[in-house]
Amino acid sequence: MIIIDLGNTYSKIAWYDYFGKKVVKKIIIKTKDLIKKKHLNKLKNNFKSDYCLISSVVPSSFRIIKNFFNKINVRVFELSNTKLIKNIKIEINNKKKVGSDRVANAIGVVKLGYKNAIVVDFGTATTFDILVNSIYVGGIIAPGLDLSIKSLHHLTSQLPLIKLKQTNKIIGKNTFEAINSGIYYGYISLINGIVEQIKLQTKKKFKIILTGGTGKIFEGKLKFKSEYIEDITLTGLIEIIHTNKKEFNVN
Repeated sequence: MIIIDLGNTYSKIAWYDYFGKKVVKKIIIKTKDLIKKKHLNKLKNNFKSDYCLISSVVPSSFRIIKNFFNKINVRVFELSNTKLIKNIKIEINNKKKVGSDRVANAIGVVKLGYKNAIVVDFGTATTFDILVNSIYVGGIIAPGLDLSIKSLHHLTSQLPLIKLKQTNKIIGKNTFEAINSGIYYGYISLINGIVEQIKLQTKKKFKIILTGGTGKIFEGKLKFKSEYIEDITLTGLIEIIHTNKKEFNVN
């Protein structure tokens, strides 16, 4: 089974052995590269399956991939098809509007056994998704780290483009250090503040899960206990496969 977590900037592709219950192969690639014909052909040759489950936040890229797979007789499912979502209850105004990656994250959390949880996903946007008693009750969207760094560089005359790093120094001694500190400690404060407000308004205790490309650098640096889980989205997508055996033609 091919599984694709199709993101705005990067995509994660995995080949899942249903009967062995393990991911056999996994790659991460820029989404703009994935949709090129040469990379899709590589995908066809390296990830052989009759079915593909995609969590997509990029409709235009999804259509390209779906059309490609349809031509080679691979049946494509997208998580926006709410009929596949049998693992959790979603309590928001319009279920079809929540990002399928965020639904997959929530299902992954429930699969791991957490009833009350906040998933902080560091992608092009930084998203917070909240589960209370295993019910997805909504979320928060903030600008992503890379987006903030690139905006500073592109919309100013003299500020350089940096690669974010952990730092113990709040006061920068040069421009690079100043930007790094501002972004790093700014996001620590943002995450701490949002989580604190969620706790105050819900009056619940939560398991805090960090995921996404840059999430690892915040593990152990926040004022509350958190855990970095790299493949929480894939965990959710795999659980969807196991609860939709008939659709994916597995027993």
